[in-house]
Amino acid sequence: MEKENLQNREQAVRLALALKHVLSRLHTKMDADFPGLNMTQVAVLRHLDADGPATTSTLAALEHITQQAVSQIIPQLKEAGLLVAATDPNDGRKTIFSITSAGRQLRQTLRASREEWLAQAIAANLNDTERVVLDQAIELLERLANSKQ
Repeated sequence: MEKENLQNREQAVRLALALKHVLSRLHTKMDADFPGLNMTQVAVLRHLDADGPATTSTLAALEHITQQAVSQIIPQLKEAGLLVAATDPNDGRKTIFSITSAGRQLRQTLRASREEWLAQAIAANLNDTERVVLDQAIELLERLANSKQ
């Protein structure tokens, strides 16, 4: 049983490192294609696109960062025309932020760029048999991602 736990831990470390490396490559690709845009800014746009208008405190909670960090990101995104601010109709003391059509277009472009990079990497590096194994691995990763542990 102890040997199995050690093997599981070793697999977990290898998996974490492999995923980290792939994500790092995706971030590098994004940095090259969209200089000046960081992952936190992209995450804020993703939340606004998926969940609708939000306050800085809501965005901070969703991203697990401070409200001050979100407050530093917002002006850059507003200046770039990627989001707009409005007074919260339920509480005039608060400001709510919404993604603009330019912000949505940028998100679509980012997604397409990421998907194209991955598709090219798969085509260039994996044969047909390995692609079948990749499909199986994806199913396992999805199961792990949805695990309650």
